[in-house]
Amino acid sequence: MELAPKIICNDEAHLDAYFHDIIEHGGEGIILRDPSAPYKPGRSPGYLKHKVSLSLSLSLSLSLSL
Repeated sequence: MELAPKIICNDEAHLDAYFHDIIEHGGEGIILRDPSAPYKPGRSPGYLKHKVSLSLSLSLSLSLSL
């Protein structure tokens, strides 16, 4: 197990670059924390999970000629 570093986000571009770096290195996503929210173990409204969600759309077209 490895402890994730605390990174303070400077702006949206910084967040986007950091997120893509995590994904490129095999990570699932990041946890965003409101710095003014008190620490609470477990689920908290001060935390937001940001991860890639993949959806697969499959369309199948079949033509038969007899």
